[in-house]
Amino acid sequence: MSKIMQITSRSIRQLAVEYERVIDATPEDKQTWKPFDEGRSMMDLLLECTATNTIMAQTLNDRAMPQLDPTIYERLAAENETTDQKLEAFHASIENVANAMEAFPPDQLDEVVALPMRGGMEKTFAELAMMVYSHLSYHSGQINYIQTLYGDKKRH
Repeated sequence: MSKIMQITSRSIRQLAVEYERVIDATPEDKQTWKPFDEGRSMMDLLLECTATNTIMAQTLNDRAMPQLDPTIYERLAAENETTDQKLEAFHASIENVANAMEAFPPDQLDEVVALPMRGGMEKTFAELAMMVYSHLSYHSGQINYIQTLYGDKKRH
């Protein structure tokens, strides 16, 4: 296993623990609260990360971007109604993408994959792994910020 994939897989597993710690400390009615009734809730962000992790795990496993399912977010929301179900699906997606990183052949890290995001881009598989981490890190900050907006100033 390459060092980049080892570090990244370990880091996303650590982020998953942080997500759960904050969500567990959040009252149930605040988990779906949206700042200013316009933003996204903690559960919205958790489902987005679950969907993205699922897609990125498949991309790493197949060495190609899959055909995107435009209903993945809605499907995940319908299949995972409770907080516990959403967290379980999130953790499964973390394990899937982390395992895909750990199994990725080091000699293929510099190969390029075409991604549809932001109008289309090409990234190496090493960069793709870092995108997973940065995406999770970015949304972790949003979840923590939502926590402060509803009045909880504690570090969880």
